[in-house]
Amino acid sequence: MDLNTVALTGRLGGDVEVRFTPSGKAVADVNLAVDCGYGEREHTSWIGLTLWGKQAEAAAQHLGKGRKVALTGRLNQESWEDKDGNKRSQTRVIVSSWTFADSKGKQESPPTQAQDDGDGAPF
Repeated sequence: MDLNTVALTGRLGGDVEVRFTPSGKAVADVNLAVDCGYGEREHTSWIGLTLWGKQAEAAAQHLGKGRKVALTGRLNQESWEDKDGNKRSQTRVIVSSWTFADSKGKQESPPTQAQDDGDGAPF
């Protein structure tokens, strides 16, 4: 059996902006800054996130740039050819659940930790 599960905590690199697919499904992309290492080896890794459906809408309503979140999801790798014919690829995390991870969030009430509504991203 294969396992594809990711758990991350970090700060959002921008505001969550929802767009809609032609069929009307909400989707949002945002980057997460995750600090790694320590001392002179400390660096920030930027990880692309994709949220679907009600999660995308809830994240846009409750989250913004700099907000600390904890999330779980799965890795998804996409490959394509750009307009110049170069092969490109990108690995993103398809978020299945998120919650606030800073003290500001404890005063708010996230929508049941924004669990995946089951009609999310394609596999």
